[in-house]
Amino acid sequence: LLLESCSHHVACDDIGRTKIPRWISGFTGKKLEFDVVAGLDALPRPITDYALVIQCGGCMITRKQLHNRLLPAIKAGIPVTNYGMAIAYVHGIYNRAIKPFVKTDTDELRYL
Repeated sequence: LLLESCSHHVACDDIGRTKIPRWISGFTGKKLEFDVVAGLDALPRPITDYALVIQCGGCMITRKQLHNRLLPAIKAGIPVTNYGMAIAYVHGIYNRAIKPFVKTDTDELRYL
């Protein structure tokens, strides 16, 4: 399930509708089914039908709206990630992307 918080004009090579599904399918080598829900529209199926929820940055909705949108998936034990982490993972740069947030044994500050 791909959740886009805004209802922007969809481009031909849209990140949520085209690129992410293509990249994930290529990464897994499987023919996967994706539902994309824009804005705060209702889900087309019960949340328990999904194996993964990928949420956009959520810049067009409030923190409370985002929390309420993701809570059913979290309560159902469905993994939730965001566009950036999913993209980083399928392109092999996930560890580098999270490196600034990983605690190390050294007190030395390091920047990417």
